[in-house]
Amino acid sequence: MPMNPRLLRPLASGFSPKTISGLALWLDAPEYNASTGTWADKSGNGRNFDQEIAANRPIVSAVTQNGRAILEFDGSNDQLIHNTNFLQVPDCTLFSAFRRVGGTFGGVITSASVAGASDRSPGILIDSFRGAIRGFGNLSVANAGSVDSFNITSGTVTNGASVIFTNGTQIDSDAASTTLDTGNTITAIGTYRTETGNHLNGYIGEIIVYTRVLTVSERKRVEGYLGKKWGITVA
Repeated sequence: MPMNPRLLRPLASGFSPKTISGLALWLDAPEYNASTGTWADKSGNGRNFDQEIAANRPIVSAVTQNGRAILEFDGSNDQLIHNTNFLQVPDCTLFSAFRRVGGTFGGVITSASVAGASDRSPGILIDSFRGAIRGFGNLSVANAGSVDSFNITSGTVTNGASVIFTNGTQIDSDAASTTLDTGNTITAIGTYRTETGNHLNGYIGEIIVYTRVLTVSERKRVEGYLGKKWGITVA
């Protein structure tokens, strides 16, 4: 009896962030449920982000990126919360496909997310119109205006020292200026703290976090995956 032709086809070779160790979070826009305000985590760690207040939920935008759905944050009060501080670690690598459309400040994913919280923990945010990777009280910042178009922002935090990459190219680095704060209790998407003026006005397509510093080749694999998926040329 001849073998089924389907069994002779090679297996799909598409990259998955799960193939790299240390994956802590993987959020992809199609996994967002706008009716419940839950963004489901694809990492297998169960770190879903939620918003109980309907008026504070991002929406699935009418705008798309490379034909893919993205989430739209209004810059006023939209935010999603996970009630643990898993991002407060000494070493991590962060990635996001996003775009800022306005506002001086705004969080993409941050650990210091309650009013009055410290800035001594890792995150991706908007600071003075620029994309930034936060370490321990310090920021590595992207070129002014670089987040006003959809791109891949990535970065590493190593014992508080931060490095930022835009579409695979290193833009800036900064040494840690203090020590890690472990007193914050939540992690947020769409806000840099929960204070007025610190909410993201823009779009997010995907967020990936590893709780270790990836090698150069590992980082480039993730950036390449995101670039191809979201229609962005990466170095």
